[in-house]
Amino acid sequence: MCDICGSYPCLPGCPNNEPPEIYRCDRCGESIVAGDKFIEEPDGDIVCECCLDNMTMNDLLEELGISLQTAEVDIW
Repeated sequence: MCDICGSYPCLPGCPNNEPPEIYRCDRCGESIVAGDKFIEEPDGDIVCECCLDNMTMNDLLEELGISLQTAEVDIW
């Protein structure tokens, strides 16, 4: 039983009541709740904003299926 609202599970609006999970990040496993930002990758994986912030540009491009190309001069 909650010490604040006196219920189990906690009543809506209780500070101990956690918001319901909408998604779960496929990289870190953390809950994504209403108001959180995330991306859905082409393969369907969900990645939270925190994981995105910790990715390098190359990691992010790779996750999105985009590869960097190297410019080369055509001799002919």
